[in-house]
Amino acid sequence: MRHKAFLLLLATILNTFASAETFKIKAVGDLVMGTNFPKDKLPPNPRVTLFQHVEEYLKGADLLMANYEGTLTNYPHCAKDVSRPIMFAFRAPPEFAKVLADVGFHLMNVANNHSGDFFPQGFAETQKAIRQYGMHVTGMVDHIEYMNLSGKKVAAIGFSYLRHNSIHDYPKGANLVKKARAAGADLVVITFHGGGEGSNFVNTKNQVEMYVGENRGNVVAFSRAMVDAGADIVIGHGPHVPRALELYKGKLIAYSLGNFMGYYVFGTRGYTNHSLILEVDLDAKGNFVSGKIIPLELSRANVPAYDPEKKTIQLVQRLMKEDFPDSKLVLDADGNLRIRK
Repeated sequence: MRHKAFLLLLATILNTFASAETFKIKAVGDLVMGTNFPKDKLPPNPRVTLFQHVEEYLKGADLLMANYEGTLTNYPHCAKDVSRPIMFAFRAPPEFAKVLADVGFHLMNVANNHSGDFFPQGFAETQKAIRQYGMHVTGMVDHIEYMNLSGKKVAAIGFSYLRHNSIHDYPKGANLVKKARAAGADLVVITFHGGGEGSNFVNTKNQVEMYVGENRGNVVAFSRAMVDAGADIVIGHGPHVPRALELYKGKLIAYSLGNFMGYYVFGTRGYTNHSLILEVDLDAKGNFVSGKIIPLELSRANVPAYDPEKKTIQLVQRLMKEDFPDSKLVLDADGNLRIRK
């Protein structure tokens, strides 16, 4: 009897420790390390030039992820006519992927409107470069990226409003989530590129967003559908501005993390220079436990640094109250995220 009681006590202790374990995700938004097309705008010593002010804040995550909005290729032929208004193409050498790996990134999403800037060959070479330096990549059609991180099997699925996994096709997206679960994923991470662009689209609405004649999706309906299907966290990007965060059925949805960096390729008007690193702790079941917004500000060169004025925190606080007033998620003045009791 004593032996049985001891085993029951041991099982209780082990279950308590297991439930107390958390998995830390750090995520940033749109990332472009400069371009050499049509003119050379690449940074000298890119790791120092681009990351010297923020690298310390990126450390300590079980999963560090970003949206790589561009290509890593030497392919010479561009798929876009960049002489037209608001038409841009981003290309950096494949070896720039090493900078991202050295900083500590685990995962790059490539489902966005710049992945095809240099045709399918440039897209394929971008994926190859990311993997060459030991990172993972997601965003290809019908693809689920599996990662073994900190003892967890993590599945990542990237979506966009274009020719990747589609944010318009909820049933197909849900099937991918369910497939990841069936494959034994402990955590399912969704990352999407959607919504209108610029400060006029800083608010998140439960409706289809149109921008430059394109259907950029209903990001609220899509994100909630993915959680309903079994996703544990949904992280958005694309609007180039930060947006609200929502707690939905115990899961965190970040509707846009804004621009993380865009060396001399992004604008800095309005809220486009407001940036952040999102830090989230999930429990063993993928539920939100706690989190933090680390506020950043982009320089005129679109290089990030910590913002002591915490303008991004103030912006996201306002947006959460305006867009999701009934959410139980609370963001305090220091950037801490918690569940309202």
